[in-house]
Order: sequence, then C-alpha cells, then structure tokens
Amino acid sequence: MEDVRAEVQALVAQSGAERAAKALSNWRAADVIEALDGLPTEAAVEILRHLPDEAAAGLFNTPGLDKPASLLAKLPDERAAPILNEVHPDRRAEIFRAFPKEAQDRLFNRLEEAAKTSVRRILDYPPDKAGGIMTTDFVAVPARW
Repeated sequence: MEDVRAEVQALVAQSGAERAAKALSNWRAADVIEALDGLPTEAAVEILRHLPDEAAAGLFNTPGLDKPASLLAKLPDERAAPILNEVHPDRRAEIFRAFPKEAQDRLFNRLEEAAKTSVRRILDYPPDKAGGIMTTDFVAVPARW
C-alpha cells in the first residue's frame, strides 16, 4: 500500500500531474484509488484533471475512493461534469447527495439530460430507502437464456 503511494508521489514529483495521470491510466483502478487516497487532496485533484473521462469515471465507480464528492467538487466544472456523466447512476446520485448545495446546483446544470434525469429520480427518494440507493439502469434477461 505504501509502495503504491510512494511510487505515485515520486511520479508526480518527477514528471508532473499530467504525465503521472497518463501513466496511471494504465493501472488497475484499485491501485490508482489507493494512490489517490494517499495523496494530498490538491495533488489527487490535479491527477484527476488529466485522466481521460472514462478512466476517471471508472475510479468513481469503483468502491474504495475516499471522499469522491470532495474531489469532484474541487475540479473545474468543465472537468467534473463529463466525469459525472460517465459515472453509474446510483453512484452519481450518491456523490450528489454528498456535495454541498452550491456544488449540487452548479454541477447538476452541466450534466447531460439523461444523467440529470437519473439523478433526479434517485434523489426523489430518501437516502435510506430502496429507491434512494437503486440504479436506474435496466437489465433484461430472456426467458430462455
């Protein structure tokens, strides 16, 4: 665990956040999460600024990331919104619940319509009820599978 953190800290110190993000985009999500959780918030945010949208969203979809709402709220809106659009609906709603009201309003307005609809649907329910933790994704299985 400390090895991963130390490796990322050295990578950032030697190459900067942009190059570190490029290298980290090839790592397993769990290892990147471990590294980000061990960095100061500002350094983690800088790395997230440079990760591809899909890779960044994958981190927010993977359990274990400490304070995802805090990280996203500190990113520029034009960077946070595309990531949030790629995050799974239930996880996106969970992150929105943790945002301060100002960040909720600011980022909600930048989401794609489908993402706005899923957030609205889930947030209409109390967080401790089934509707508040569900996903709006639909899976159908044929009767004769």
